[in-house]
Amino acid sequence: MKYEFLAKSSGTDPYQVVFTLDDRKLRVTCNCKAGIFGKLCKHKLALLRGDADMLFQIDGETNLKELLTIVPSTAYPELLEQIRRNEIAADEAKRVLQRSKKALEKSMKEGA
Repeated sequence: MKYEFLAKSSGTDPYQVVFTLDDRKLRVTCNCKAGIFGKLCKHKLALLRGDADMLFQIDGETNLKELLTIVPSTAYPELLEQIRRNEIAADEAKRVLQRSKKALEKSMKEGA
């Protein structure tokens, strides 16, 4: 089974994102620059998360909803959750780093 979507791009031409279900495994490809090299891209990630705003054409919403009924039976939900948790941890680490830099900056001005 194959689901094909046109995803919005920063340019004028949309990208093609294809989800292929074969032997109960769901493969995802995109023809953007990152996707061509098999990298994670915002187009694949957004559609896998069910973000219909990424769709170039509104008529893809029905297929996206159908695709999203398949996703829970794959490893993707756990992988997406790992990314979500790690993004939260990375954001917190960035805040802590920024506070440390500010403290160092202040010490350099006032002396340590």
